[in-house]
Amino acid sequence: MGRMRRGSVVVVLTCLGVAGPAQEPEAPAPAAWDPAKPIAYLLDHQNEDGTWYTGLQVNPDTGGGITVGTTALACMALLEWRDAAPERADVALDKGVAACLRFVWKRQEAVRDFESVNWGQVFTLQLLGRLMRHPAWVARRDELRRQIDDILPWFWMRQNRTGGWGYRSSFQTGAALIMLHELREAGIPHDETKLRAAIEMLKNLRGPLGYRYSEGSTVAQQQSVGEAQALREAAGRQGVAEYSLFLFGEVSRDDLAATMGKFIEHRDYLWETRRLAGEGEWVRMGNASPFAYFAFFGYRYGAMALGGVPPPRRAEWSGILREDLLRVMEADGTWRNFPFDYERPGRTGYPGDDGPTRVWTAMQPNVEPGSKIYATSMALLALRHIEGPVRE
Repeated sequence: MGRMRRGSVVVVLTCLGVAGPAQEPEAPAPAAWDPAKPIAYLLDHQNEDGTWYTGLQVNPDTGGGITVGTTALACMALLEWRDAAPERADVALDKGVAACLRFVWKRQEAVRDFESVNWGQVFTLQLLGRLMRHPAWVARRDELRRQIDDILPWFWMRQNRTGGWGYRSSFQTGAALIMLHELREAGIPHDETKLRAAIEMLKNLRGPLGYRYSEGSTVAQQQSVGEAQALREAAGRQGVAEYSLFLFGEVSRDDLAATMGKFIEHRDYLWETRRLAGEGEWVRMGNASPFAYFAFFGYRYGAMALGGVPPPRRAEWSGILREDLLRVMEADGTWRNFPFDYERPGRTGYPGDDGPTRVWTAMQPNVEPGSKIYATSMALLALRHIEGPVRE
């Protein structure tokens, strides 16, 4: 798909009258898509050590949760679409799981890049829990359980004193709670006191204008930008936060449907900020520029959350999300987080040695442009929720 134009016309979708992505495609969205194409892309771009990089690479010894998290996401996408290339997928999964286990952070000292370290642990644990429940991995269930039991205490160690993770954010804590619920479904028990602290922290961030970004943000800050803008800015975290509370019985099905209605109504902001990032204009929140990272994250968790919405709305909104994702699909069947290319290509290998001291240059470009591994994995996971699971 070609570059979207500035000032593009907003596409109107379905009888809801809600706006679609704030980007005008140069060709109509395809009616169907071939999962073999994005799966082949993931398989062709796995690194020699089993990892996948995100768009900007960091040293796994000083913040490699980004690398580990991206690798776990790619593995989950391969697992969910394993039927597209089962033999190649199984080989890549073996390498990817081994890489996650090798590089996931298990150290007690302070961590500088703590939010990305959390992502590495969240997505690795989620991957292991899903493998435990997958029929193709049943013979390795005990081994996977031992790996979870080894990593989980390190994850709980990263919990903030007020109950959340990362920088006490709603979206990180929501993703953590969804992962913990999946582990519980796989038979992994949790410290109920710590779990309750996380739930209460997230409930405190919930309000009529959507979930606040973090405990550092205030209701007054939300109100200062106006109700409509506050709801737009909350779009990327609505699904992950509300669905996590729904899973633990803290909000009702009607609550979830109402929140997802806000996501559907205001999701255009995710694509608007993505477009602006592609043009070099990063919308900021204080000192951070988080919004352009939320498009595919928001759609993955939004599609997941629709599983708890009453069937008529679920079918309608799932169709909208599917159409949105296909509209921004690349010509090669992949997705990219940011609609731009890096000035120079990355590499499939890595410099340095093969041990714990290996070092990358900060902000090293990946082998692919615009975080395609991350976005493609998130889009594949979203589409699996929309189109339904395939199991042997």
